[in-house]
Amino acid sequence: MILCRVLGNVTSTVKHPEYSGKRIMLVQPVNPETCEPLSKSFLSVDTVSSGPGEIVLVNKEGGSSRIAVRNEWAPVHSTITAIVDSIDLKK
Repeated sequence: MILCRVLGNVTSTVKHPEYSGKRIMLVQPVNPETCEPLSKSFLSVDTVSSGPGEIVLVNKEGGSSRIAVRNEWAPVHSTITAIVDSIDLKK
């Protein structure tokens, strides 16, 4: 899993039928200590009703993502699986 910040919603009028009724979000990996961006953003299916600005856990692996959307044949690359309430780093 990857710690990410939700940047916003993605809207599409034409899409694969599997995406109907699902929210697609733009997310960007962040540093756990500073929440500063680490790398390029990517799209993720939202399974927990997250919103822009929230820190979330993203599963970026096809097999596990298809389990999260409950369809083993879905063309899904990543899913948002949790909204992070807090990060406690022991130093």
